[in-house]
Amino acid sequence: MASENEMCSLDEIGVRLEGAPHEAFSAIKRFFNELRIFGEILSFEHEGISYRVWCDEQCFMVYRTNDGGGSFHHVPGWPVCLVTSHTVYEECRAPSLTDDHHTCPLDILRWLHVVAAHLDRREADA
Repeated sequence: MASENEMCSLDEIGVRLEGAPHEAFSAIKRFFNELRIFGEILSFEHEGISYRVWCDEQCFMVYRTNDGGGSFHHVPGWPVCLVTSHTVYEECRAPSLTDDHHTCPLDILRWLHVVAAHLDRREADA
């Protein structure tokens, strides 16, 4: 389970996501630094779908990797969440994609909880 400090950071990030993109990005970078995974690319499955997640000086990104099947067989993957100093993008909030069955239903804050849970499982397996 994520430590109390990490959960406090997640609560703070939730508040900051309502503000300017640079504030959200700054809080997310701090969260990744606290977890000691800033600049690291994490690869894992969530609900049967493969993702790569990272945060570095340029962005926080959740990237869905394509398994090669279905109607997107020619696409290697796509971003489902992106935060930079200037942009906040969440696939789940994109109006043109809300009815697409490939759309990821998780918002940025939920993804940060998923990352923390993944790290907890990774440490438990070590």
